[in-house]
Amino acid sequence: MKKHSRLSVGFMIVIVSIAIGVVVFLMLSRSPSKELDLNRSAFEELALMASQGDANAAVKISDYYLVVKQNIKMSVEWRTIAARLGDVKSQDWIESYQKQNEKYGKK
Repeated sequence: MKKHSRLSVGFMIVIVSIAIGVVVFLMLSRSPSKELDLNRSAFEELALMASQGDANAAVKISDYYLVVKQNIKMSVEWRTIAARLGDVKSQDWIESYQKQNEKYGKK
């Protein structure tokens, strides 16, 4: 009986390991940069929307610069615009970013 339960436990560990591997693979294969990549017309449309007061559009551009272009300076600029437009999460994001820069001596 003990031998049977050891096999069952071992089998379950293998199944769980495979399941975890599949989940990780699926998560990694779904690249956020593909979802955030903007063509020129989409970027221009979002920029226009942001200039007309749409904070969500500014957040999308900020995320584009952060994830796709990996340009933190431009990301911060657009996130600042979103914060000024009243986006509370962006206000928190900017505050956190500023605290990190102060902590590590960056400007």
